[in-house]
Amino acid sequence: MAEVHRSGNDGAAVTNRVADTDRAENTTRGVDATRSTVTNRDIADALRHVYQLMQLAGENRFRAIAFDRAAQAVEGLEQSAAELVESGELTSVKGIGKSIAEDVRQFVQEGGMRVAVELQERIPGGLMEWLNVSGLGPKGIVKIHQALGISEMSELKEACRDGRVAGLPGMGVKSAEKILRSVEFLEKHGERCRLDEAVAVAEPVLAFLREQSGVVRCELAGSLRRAGETIGDVDFLCSAEKQNSGAVLDAFVGHASVVEVLGRGETKSSVRTESGRQLDLRVVSPDEFGAALLYFTGSKNHNIVLRQRARERGMTLNEYGLFRLDPGEKNEENIENHPDLLVASRTEEEIYDALDLHYIPPELREDHGRILLFEKLKSVGAAANDENTTAISPAANDKRTTTSTPFAHKDAAGTGAGTGSGTETSTHTSTNTSTDTSAGIAQASSPSDASSLINPNPTNGISPLLETSDIRGVVHAHSTWSDGTYSIEEMALACMERGYEYLVMTDHSQTAAYAGGLTVDRVKAQWDEIDALNER
Repeated sequence: MAEVHRSGNDGAAVTNRVADTDRAENTTRGVDATRSTVTNRDIADALRHVYQLMQLAGENRFRAIAFDRAAQAVEGLEQSAAELVESGELTSVKGIGKSIAEDVRQFVQEGGMRVAVELQERIPGGLMEWLNVSGLGPKGIVKIHQALGISEMSELKEACRDGRVAGLPGMGVKSAEKILRSVEFLEKHGERCRLDEAVAVAEPVLAFLREQSGVVRCELAGSLRRAGETIGDVDFLCSAEKQNSGAVLDAFVGHASVVEVLGRGETKSSVRTESGRQLDLRVVSPDEFGAALLYFTGSKNHNIVLRQRARERGMTLNEYGLFRLDPGEKNEENIENHPDLLVASRTEEEIYDALDLHYIPPELREDHGRILLFEKLKSVGAAANDENTTAISPAANDKRTTTSTPFAHKDAAGTGAGTGSGTETSTHTSTNTSTDTSAGIAQASSPSDASSLINPNPTNGISPLLETSDIRGVVHAHSTWSDGTYSIEEMALACMERGYEYLVMTDHSQTAAYAGGLTVDRVKAQWDEIDALNER
């Protein structure tokens, strides 16, 4: 039977965060930009903001597209666009002419683009929010706004209900109903959901797709595969031969959870489920699966860094594969049509290897400067124990197991927890395995069962992430002695079934009478039960 220990722990929290938690990034588009902080991403975001504004303002389509292409060009640069502005060489970048170069100069040196300010003065602020409505693109937004004179989301919703949107040329009843459903979805669900909620939606669909005839492989992609805290759309990627792709897409849009088909193409389909979540499926050839999975997993920053790394090695990387560039050749258009230049594409591992990198788990692809930790000249263990990363490699540096004495004693801290001002007692059950828990208790595994769903294939069994198998015990649990659902024995047995070495009981103390808090006498009685369990 498990053994019980009373420490001074007052409900120590276990975290399931193992990757970088710093998600605050500078995405400034205007007045906050300064020469010392402007990054290529800042500039690309600013250019895309102008692209969106131009669409809403009804500007020339080709002029608007030029800003989007310029954003892509900036993202693919190996050097700082701000430095090119300073040296006057920005126009040497393909896709950036004199006019846009001047807009970028304004952003870098003055903190904003005058063209963006002028456009914003012409566009009601509420229209930008309409861009989040599925099925309503910039053209539709402009048409509705100009015809009906409305600009707020509440006005759009009402116009869909009363038939005004349906009555517009090129719209119709079905379009109005689709827009209304999208607006109501945004109001009810918001744009994102929690990781566990997304996993609950994705898991049955993923299993369903893997069972379809013709599917070679199917995985999650996007922020869900990266185990982001919140998820927008749920992305799936399947590989199948061309003759089978249509049947796979048909099965996807016909899944039992689907309540609306948002789009059905030759290689991609989008649906809305009964949960309100949008699901997207792409089908690619087996030979391209690895490159596509890498690309559609992201993050955007990670892909940019990989593309830059490829260029440094005389190659180019896209969703079709990693290709060799002929010496002096800079034109990468349609390079996927040249299989003789292909370096790697079938697996992510092959692509990382060709870029002189160890495999990088999806959870660590947010790219907060960590990609260099996976350089081939470093071991994964060394990278994982770098002082700049929170990820650890149990295989490379496991300092937790020792020959210390078992946790089989009563200490003053446990007594204090039951009689003091705290609201919880703290007792501990553990196996007879001698284990020092001083290192790593506050660092737990990746989220519940989602870890195997999100990242089922760590390379060669080596992962710089904490896995479910790394959990040694539970350090916060309430039993039927206070407000818990299960007895101490039931929880101890459950821990033993999972291979855990200890269980810390943290039932409420007498100051939490509302939750059945334990008096001093009941704490001592609980000790007796724990001692009896440990002796079995």
